[in-house]
Amino acid sequence: MGCCCSKGDLATTTQQTAVTASDVGVVAGGIAVGTVLGGPIGAAIGGALGLAAVGTIGRKTKDALGVRGLVEVKDLEKVWRALVNSKEIMKQLPVIGLLRVDRAGASLPPVMLDAALSQGTNSKLFRVHPVTIKGLDYATSRRGGALSAAQSAALDAALKELEKAKAIAVTADTGLLAHYQSAAAKMTKLPVLLSPLLQAPLLANVLHPKATILVMTSDAKTFGQADLEALLLKDGLAPDAATAKRFVLRGCEGIPGFTDPSKTIDVAATQQALLSIVAEVRNAQSKAGAPLGGVLFESAMLPAFSDSVRKAAKLPVCDNFTLADFAMKAQTDNPRFGISFGAKAGAAAKPLDKATMPAIGILRVDYTYPPALGDAAHPNSYNYRTPHATWKGLTFEAAQAGEPLTPELHGAMKTAVAALEKDGVMGIAGDCGFLMSYQEEARAVTTVPTFISALLQASVLTSLFSIDESILVLTANGPALTPHMPKLLAQCGVSKPEEQKRFIVAGCEALPGFDAVAKGEKVNVELVMPHCVQLVQSEISKNPKIRAVLLECTELPPYADAIRHATKLPVLDAITIVDFFHAAIDDNPYWGIDWDQLASTPAED
Repeated sequence: MGCCCSKGDLATTTQQTAVTASDVGVVAGGIAVGTVLGGPIGAAIGGALGLAAVGTIGRKTKDALGVRGLVEVKDLEKVWRALVNSKEIMKQLPVIGLLRVDRAGASLPPVMLDAALSQGTNSKLFRVHPVTIKGLDYATSRRGGALSAAQSAALDAALKELEKAKAIAVTADTGLLAHYQSAAAKMTKLPVLLSPLLQAPLLANVLHPKATILVMTSDAKTFGQADLEALLLKDGLAPDAATAKRFVLRGCEGIPGFTDPSKTIDVAATQQALLSIVAEVRNAQSKAGAPLGGVLFESAMLPAFSDSVRKAAKLPVCDNFTLADFAMKAQTDNPRFGISFGAKAGAAAKPLDKATMPAIGILRVDYTYPPALGDAAHPNSYNYRTPHATWKGLTFEAAQAGEPLTPELHGAMKTAVAALEKDGVMGIAGDCGFLMSYQEEARAVTTVPTFISALLQASVLTSLFSIDESILVLTANGPALTPHMPKLLAQCGVSKPEEQKRFIVAGCEALPGFDAVAKGEKVNVELVMPHCVQLVQSEISKNPKIRAVLLECTELPPYADAIRHATKLPVLDAITIVDFFHAAIDDNPYWGIDWDQLASTPAED
């Protein structure tokens, strides 16, 4: 476990408007330093301390903090100043690939410029490797023009360079590169996330069926409502025209700094203009009987303003940072239960105040068991408050069988959901992956995002990889889940047979020690872990085209880190989907933290 602190504890000046052009679409909010030594940096420091305790980092830790080092640290700034700039640390930070369109030397809009918004700070958290797609200009990418042979070769060359740089994912500097998502995915084994629009199917499936999603772009005159709907349908991000129409487009072309490089940007005025657009759409959609359920920033120019919209509108806001968050968390240790620092694991230096953070409710089946740390039902699996409500009468066996709801069970579901809403939750998750059978019913009785199964992430996974590559679904009981997969995947937005066959199911029911799940007993995680890893490795050996692992069962996240380390593949589970939506409703903790300054400032004596 990592130690926890808030962004204010880092003794830095927090500015919610900081952004750099090189970071656009790259750094995810909620990955690393919402916990002091969590995520990529925490994993790097923890791993280096473990492997080189007497080396450079070990000496710096002792010199800066004393022999007890990280266990009793009180001055967190000294940790960063002493360690972040260590060569051992920098070598272990994740590399994010950034595809850039060829702007041929043209000026960037001021809203994307570091000098316009950063005011002395930046949001760098990972090593970024930018590559320009030679010959693919912005105008072509915006209209989705067919790639010429030269442009296709340039895209392939750019991806090869990112692979050589050991990037763990590929993002882009404009969301309209979504037109080339499939082409790029066929050229690399890396997760490809070229547009925030890849989050569209997930949003559509977790919000109320009548809810609409506001999509904000930089210029709606050159990319309009009809273009958006066509793109969603063409790329399989909406299953039908009715779903595509749930996404309502608005542009920022009227705000200075978005389209004209000669205009300066007024941060406060821009925030107010964006909030006015959200309010206008919210009022119009409410009158039309299609309430606004969320906001999706398509433009790479907008993430600097996500927090202000979240705070004022009380809506989930997804952007290219939340999408990057989705991919990064799938490939880095979970700092809450995946890494231990010091002699006393989990000793918190300055814990987060969960009471001040948005809460996520956990809808539980009527089944009692002692959850392990990392289980979706364990309160310490999260950095934020997770109140529970039991769905009375819905047994584990009934959920596993996907039995239709009786009037009594439907009423019990409404009662449990209402109890969570009364507690002020901003979203509702579940404690059993088989609850996917009831996702449609659950989201229809609440106004907050509802994501009661890890399987909902399937709709995003299909876009990140090539059509001929597979996703392994690990479950508590393979024979119980397999017959239901076509129906469940369709509810996730994965309805085409050629997409569904990409999902391979493997059950853990025969693993030594895992029978405790069926018995409702405490699972011996250490006993099960090596067998769980071996099962995944065996499936990969049978199907080398497996590119990601999806843990359907909510009792499987404790093994996610071990699978990540053994396979080097992205692993998604019940925790990653909850963290994803929490990141969409909570402040991004990294805006305004001057990582370069912290790294370059010498440790105090």
